[in-house]
Amino acid sequence: MVKRGRPKGAGMTVIGLPKKRMKKCGPVAFRLRSPTEKKTTMLGWFVDPNVAEKVIRDDVLVEEHEVETRPERIPRNCLDENLSIHAIRKYFTFDAWLIVEENLKILKERNVWLCATCHRLE
Repeated sequence: MVKRGRPKGAGMTVIGLPKKRMKKCGPVAFRLRSPTEKKTTMLGWFVDPNVAEKVIRDDVLVEEHEVETRPERIPRNCLDENLSIHAIRKYFTFDAWLIVEENLKILKERNVWLCATCHRLE
């Protein structure tokens, strides 16, 4: 008779304990992260990551002086059309949100992409 399937002790170690399974490690797609992780990441684009965590954890608002005012220091990830940047509006004061919107406007105007192979503007 031909045996089929997995051998009986394949999932056990030599002394009979279950084998440990390896976790899948690696990057996780942004859309698959938890809402808290998404908001912390998005806040981290505009403020210091420590401030972003404090804002999420302690329910305080981001003040005007804590917002990054140099658009070149803000990652271009914030321009993705699949993100809802307005979801983090509630964590900013009115003046701080105006700075964020101004930075987004500047980034959209400067959205220059260089082709990696030919180094021409596309």
